[in-house]
Amino acid sequence: MLPAGENNAAQTRARAAVIAAWDYYRQLAPRSWVPAYVAGRGLDPSGIGYAPGGWTRTLDHLLAAGFTDTELLAAGLARITSRGALIDPFRNRAMLPIHDATGQVVAFTGRAHPSEIDDRTPKYLGSATTDLFSKTVLPYGLTPDTIDQLRAGASLAIVEGPMDALAITAAAAHAGRRLVAVAPLGTALTGQQLATLDRIAPLTDRKIIVALDNDPAGQRAAAAAHDLLAAAGVHDARVSNLPAGTDPADLLATAGVQALAIAIGQRRPLADLVVDQALTASLNGEQSIEARIHSLRYVAPIIARMPAPLRARHAARAASTLDLDAFRVLDKIAVHVPYDPTPQGPLGLPKPPALRTRQAQMLAANAARINAMGSHTATQTRRGPAVDDDRDAERGAETDRDTGADW
Repeated sequence: MLPAGENNAAQTRARAAVIAAWDYYRQLAPRSWVPAYVAGRGLDPSGIGYAPGGWTRTLDHLLAAGFTDTELLAAGLARITSRGALIDPFRNRAMLPIHDATGQVVAFTGRAHPSEIDDRTPKYLGSATTDLFSKTVLPYGLTPDTIDQLRAGASLAIVEGPMDALAITAAAAHAGRRLVAVAPLGTALTGQQLATLDRIAPLTDRKIIVALDNDPAGQRAAAAAHDLLAAAGVHDARVSNLPAGTDPADLLATAGVQALAIAIGQRRPLADLVVDQALTASLNGEQSIEARIHSLRYVAPIIARMPAPLRARHAARAASTLDLDAFRVLDKIAVHVPYDPTPQGPLGLPKPPALRTRQAQMLAANAARINAMGSHTATQTRRGPAVDDDRDAERGAETDRDTGADW
């Protein structure tokens, strides 16, 4: 490991190399295929560069600018072949800059020309991990402008790819909304990426929209995003109503900015998608009592991890979908409700250990049932306790078609 002073100097040179590369890519873009391709997708090409073809054109330019082999390797702007030669990692690609949480360009993701994408040429190629950049920590979509927007309270959209993020940005601008779109880079959304966003501006202070591809893989990714967001304290994220089998970039290219703006503006609670997906997958098309009980066992832990008001609503939804007694559903959910290891008694002192008696167990079960129901204590029937029904989801969907400044 380098001493602190040398390490800082190396990082300074790496940053300078990345900025020099970005300047070079931007200079080359107007004379490349990039502007026509990007504009044809309904996007603004002004913020996208071009990495030239050839094995060493960018490398030669940066070496001529005074950077060394070691510095370019440290910046992720060169790689070593099996024969020991240095070559450009990005060749004939549309180049999108990746910024860190301070708004500085620290890396790139490059999109291949559509005609060159095959098993050996991935659609997107990202910078290697360096002291400046890790794809598990930084999402695509942070810029000085979007960072300022987030700090000013803009909503946040989580999408799948860089072009999707640009498409959402275009739709938001068209609709006059304050919305920042970010995308994971070559990986699924991570807790570290959310932590980066939270450090910029608290996630719990804004609306969060998940606008992943509307296909099975996208829905699985949305469910994973729900768990990560919940762990970060976000329990009210929404999922956009994209047409089946499409992503934001494709919808923009085929139907235009107005269609994408409408699709992003129509959404429902992400938790609804997660529970519905779990119920559908666990039932697997069957409706026997055995299948419905199996589905309840599958979905109960998912609902139990939600805050009490959401548990109550989704318990009712599960009971309705599975045609099961609502108290039975609540009992199954209560078993999985996380236990608070430090309950407080009078004067803030810890409560004494629970008595291991049948009576104490029954009282604990009743308390857990009430906890699972949350604060809903209105009149109820044996068939179904007074918990929110799907009308709440409908009201939530209607609320999201608002005319306010934010999405």
